[in-house]
Amino acid sequence: MKIKNKNSELNKIFIIIFISFLFFFGKWIISLYYYPNEDIYLKIIYEIKDNLYLPIIKSFSEFNLSPSYNSTLEESNNDKIIAFPFLSLIIYSFFLKIIGPSVFIFLELISITIFLQIFYLIFRKSDFNHYESLIIACFLFILPCLFQNMDAIKIFKTISINFSNFYDTRIPRPQISNLYLFIFLLFIINLKDKLEFNRKNSVIFGLLLGITLNSFYYFFTFEIIMYLLFLVFTYKKETLRHIWKEKIFYTQSFSVFIIFFIFFFIQIKNSDPDYIERLGVKLLDYNSKFFLIKYYINFITNKFFIINFIINFLIFKFIKKKLNLEIFYAFYLSTIISTIIFIICSDRAIDLYHFFNWIIITGVLYPIICLIKLFLYLLRKKIKKKFIYYISILFFIIFYNFNNFLVFNKNNYERNEYNFIIKHISEKNLIDKNDTILTFDPIIFSWLIFKEYKKFHLVPVSFWSIRKTSEVEINLIKSFKILNLDIYSFNDFLKNERSSWRIKNNNVERFFDRIYMANQIYTFNNSRNFTKEELFLIKKASPIITHQLAIPKEEFLRLNHKFLKTSISKIDLPNLIIYNKNDYIFKKSNANKVHFSEIILENSNFKIYKKH
Repeated sequence: MKIKNKNSELNKIFIIIFISFLFFFGKWIISLYYYPNEDIYLKIIYEIKDNLYLPIIKSFSEFNLSPSYNSTLEESNNDKIIAFPFLSLIIYSFFLKIIGPSVFIFLELISITIFLQIFYLIFRKSDFNHYESLIIACFLFILPCLFQNMDAIKIFKTISINFSNFYDTRIPRPQISNLYLFIFLLFIINLKDKLEFNRKNSVIFGLLLGITLNSFYYFFTFEIIMYLLFLVFTYKKETLRHIWKEKIFYTQSFSVFIIFFIFFFIQIKNSDPDYIERLGVKLLDYNSKFFLIKYYINFITNKFFIINFIINFLIFKFIKKKLNLEIFYAFYLSTIISTIIFIICSDRAIDLYHFFNWIIITGVLYPIICLIKLFLYLLRKKIKKKFIYYISILFFIIFYNFNNFLVFNKNNYERNEYNFIIKHISEKNLIDKNDTILTFDPIIFSWLIFKEYKKFHLVPVSFWSIRKTSEVEINLIKSFKILNLDIYSFNDFLKNERSSWRIKNNNVERFFDRIYMANQIYTFNNSRNFTKEELFLIKKASPIITHQLAIPKEEFLRLNHKFLKTSISKIDLPNLIIYNKNDYIFKKSNANKVHFSEIILENSNFKIYKKH
């Protein structure tokens, strides 16, 4: 009997792996079909979601927590480290070191499998049968994609914008970081089912909290509140008695967690302050807390939230016993409670919009899951053939892969040009490892980093480097002078541009990240020295918006003064300049022909100059 049960469980796991593969393979088959001979690193850069993290993953794989990519062989004079959470990227870095670039493809498949397995087990614990659990897990996987295709309708557009954060294969979040949160959900359900407050579970509890804190601390706050709600739902008035009774369990969990907390504290303590500022970490003083609390009150009193809250409450109040899904209601409440507690208690914050995103995500998730359960319950007697479930899953797979096919750029001329330039650099050894390289192109830079090039005059995305902000400014100014670009071009490069409903210049974001964040609460040095239109957009911007960037007038004056004072010498000249002809820089520049007259490679999109 035991052997039969074991085989049955193995078959179920195999089915989930097979379904995961069917979800996974479509995108990569399309990519291989259209770009069969593409460099593997370039394919990774193009195909994974959010390639912004690739250079940092590469640095971590080399145990380098302070990458500067300086032209003087990493002589940075900076003993600080990157502030970005290590544990959100460590899995990629570890396997990159062991198996190479295919790790990103491998982990995409594994992450889909784990997602389906987690929710399959969650729903099995919630009294769904095997087939129902499979179909709901698959449906949740495609749900963000489904909402995305319905965003023409106003209400679904709001949900779609937020629900994209529920789960997809973007690295590292949601692909890995969200799995820690979902595993925590499963852990609570198992704990509720068996009430085994033993050493094994205490270690798991501490590990999950610690890893989540070091991956995405918003989820850590959700988990703490969610667990407390679980205790209240389970033990009610006896909650404090339970905590005292199981004090050994909680002491052991805390002992495990404190190790990760110390690690988290050490990282924050040793993080470069300039890097932290560029990430957008802001102090929460009384004034900013007032604005944020006011925003929170407005948020929870708007029509959408009130209707959604009432729906969730009624489902929990009147049919929770039939559905056995109260953990998702606890999840929803935890996001609401965590948000206001964090605003009141924390002395600093970054990207607070994540809290509000998850209030909407969980507020929609609980009713959807309950609705599905009721629907399946009503159809359970009518649906007796197993193949109907598999047909439904097959439909989800086809929909997901077809959607990937529609968004895939099959005739990407630019991508072919990248392939051409990279192929020739590799085959002809055009660049020596000791060459200092100047490029404004993030894709070329990322590819060169993966190919072990370490010396760069400039880092085109400051998020990748531990260089001081003053150094970023000097690098940028000297690059302009090397390329014979004047102060007018410099100002034009950094000017405050209106992009749709906000002010955002991608060049400013790349080199200065969120230093010049501008919303109701924050501007650079609390300046109000902007044009009337800029001030209007700034005052209109929500206090949780962090992607609006505006440089005040006095800051332009400072940068201009620095531009005029800065000069270049022969030691500043890179060995190579790699242009992307579509960039603003190429269209405006005229590299100093005295030093850069030799063109060693050129195609329609790129040109490489070499210093003679």
